[in-house]
Parts: sequence; C-alpha cells; structure tokens
Amino acid sequence: MTRTQKNEKGFTLIETMIAMVLLIVGLTGLLGLFGFGIKHQQIEREDFIAKEKARECFESIYGARNAGQLTWDQVDNIGGGGSGVFVTGFNPLLGPGPDGILGTADDSVAETYTLPGPDGVFGTNDDVIVTLSNFTRALVIAPVFTNPTLKQITVTVRVTSTTGQRDYIVAGFISEYH
Repeated sequence: MTRTQKNEKGFTLIETMIAMVLLIVGLTGLLGLFGFGIKHQQIEREDFIAKEKARECFESIYGARNAGQLTWDQVDNIGGGGSGVFVTGFNPLLGPGPDGILGTADDSVAETYTLPGPDGVFGTNDDVIVTLSNFTRALVIAPVFTNPTLKQITVTVRVTSTTGQRDYIVAGFISEYH
C-alpha cells in the first residue's frame, strides 16, 4: 500500500518554467533599456558639444571686437558688402587660425575633444582623441536696418549622426560700441 502525503511543499516543474520565462522577459526588456541609454548618452554628448561650439564662436566675435582685433566693417560675412572676414555657408568645424577668431577664412585645424582611454583616467597616454568631423558651422551676420550700429549674429552648428541631422542656433546682436 502506498501512501500519498497531501501537504507536500515546493514548486512544480511548470511553476519553475513559468518563473524562468517571466525572468527572461524582464531581463530582455532591461537589456533593451541599456541600449537605449547608451544611444542617448552619445546624442547628449553631441548636443552639448554643438551648443558649446555655437556659443564659443559667438563669444569669439565679441572678444575680437572688444580687443580691437576687428573693425566694425570686418564684422560681416565675406561678400556681405563690406570688408567682412567671416565665411558663409556650412563649413567643417575648424579651430581658429592665426587670427584667433572662429569662423574666418584662415581657420585650419579640425576641432577635437579628448576622452579617457581604456584605463579610465583622463590625461594619460592612452586617451582617445575624437575629431568633430560630423559637425559643421554656419555664421550669418546681418545688418539691423533700423540701426546702422547694430548687427545680428546667428551661429548654427549642425550635427549629422545616425539619428539624423540636428541644428543648434545661437543668435544675438553686436553693437559697434562696446
């Protein structure tokens, strides 16, 4: 005669399999979230760089005007009617040339930024230098017709990446007087 006990404790094989499937589904969703986060981290880095490069160009023009490096007629695009020194259209994001002013015809060296290398320490020999080859900059300087001593400056930095094209614009005014 066999006896069966009704108070057996534990999980059945079916319950264990269902729990494993639910765990796998949850972990797969979590893995997808990590991929999403890494992708957006790269986008945020590009966005930050684009915004800062637009502001940097804008400030370069103010600094050159304040230092007397540029005359009022030179604060214009090349071919803008005066003796402008700033290039027109979207151009590669280059560092300042010998004149020290961003956005002029003598800009030559590609802009870069540095990331820590495999050791995770910034400032060591294994740091990674990244060229900003997917960035372009356009600088438009337009007169304000109601005031001949005022010009509008618009700096647009365009980022082209796997997610498409994004533009970051800084606009403001510059006066002949500082």
